[in-house]
Amino acid sequence: MENKYITAIIIAAVTILMGLALWPAMAGNIGTMTRTGTSTNVAFAIGTGTAAKTLTPCYQKAMTTSLEYGNASGGAIATGNYTITQNTGTDGYLEAKITLTNTSSLGATVNVTCTYEPKGYVESGGGRAIVGLIAIFMALLIMLAAVPDLRELIGLGGG
Repeated sequence: MENKYITAIIIAAVTILMGLALWPAMAGNIGTMTRTGTSTNVAFAIGTGTAAKTLTPCYQKAMTTSLEYGNASGGAIATGNYTITQNTGTDGYLEAKITLTNTSSLGATVNVTCTYEPKGYVESGGGRAIVGLIAIFMALLIMLAAVPDLRELIGLGGG
């Protein structure tokens, strides 16, 4: 076999291995980057020490949230009794934070229902489309490296 074919096979093998090594890091996060999540009736302890606390069931950015008492009294906490904001967390991502304006609910355990943006979510619609296209083109490049032009490889190429 000629050296140029051996070189082409080595380059194709390295390309395929590199593509397959990088694929899980890219494709494994597409869902996180492009889809919102939902937490439904997740128990959350408000705590007693402060009126502001990270709303962990709502991850990065809570878009809609309702709080209902999880104890026997039942019922919803009126939306005028709390505010939900987004702040930068200790890990650099945004986090949803609940601040009670009426401290009578301090110490309560509530059920949280929210639609949220997970950590790493791409807010721009165009950006979410590009994330999908990157995965498609990456898969095509791996395929092209794995299936070289066989006619040229065995010497049957035209011309």
